[in-house]
Parts: sequence; C-alpha cells; structure tokens
Amino acid sequence: MHATVGGWVRYSYLTLHRNFPIGYGGMATSDEPCSNLHRGTGPFSERETQAVRRAVGNNRDSRRFAAYLTVHCYGQYVFVPKTYEEGKTPTAERDVRVANRIREIIYQ
Repeated sequence: MHATVGGWVRYSYLTLHRNFPIGYGGMATSDEPCSNLHRGTGPFSERETQAVRRAVGNNRDSRRFAAYLTVHCYGQYVFVPKTYEEGKTPTAERDVRVANRIREIIYQ
C-alpha cells in the first residue's frame, strides 16, 4: 500500500501479527505507517486479520485449529506465540520445536 504525500510516494507497511487486540500498541510496535513495526490504525483494522477473526469466530470448536501461521518474508522468521507478561506460554517448548522444524524445511 502506498500514498502520495507532497509529490513523494510513501509506502505503508503493516505487520499483521501486531494487528490483533491482545497486546495491541505494546512493545516493538509503531503507529508510523512507514515503519516495519507498524501495527495498523487499530486492532483488526486490516482485512487479513478480520478474515482470521471471522474464520476462528465461525468455528467455535477450537480443536479444529492446530495452528495459525504467518509468513514473514522480510526476515524469514518463524514466530511462535508468546505471552505479554514475563514467562512462557503453556505450549512454549512444543511451539519452538515446531518452529525449528518449519525453519529446517524452508532452508532445505
């Protein structure tokens, strides 16, 4: 996405995992549209996160979802869920194992 400002083209970035309501506006986020840490104008402000909300919301049986993955081409990162407080999530060790396996497959 981009906008012309004063004759210059400004590109707008959005990091989708920063566009969910939990932890919105916290550490490592920015309200600057040209920042690679841009979180959007508000929680669920982007079509992609709205689609995830609809898909999960329409399937109340959470057992249907094994994982929600996003691909970050910029740094070729695999992110795992984390808490917004100190400590680990209950599934942290499993999540790291899965992320490491995904990384191995990507780099084959």
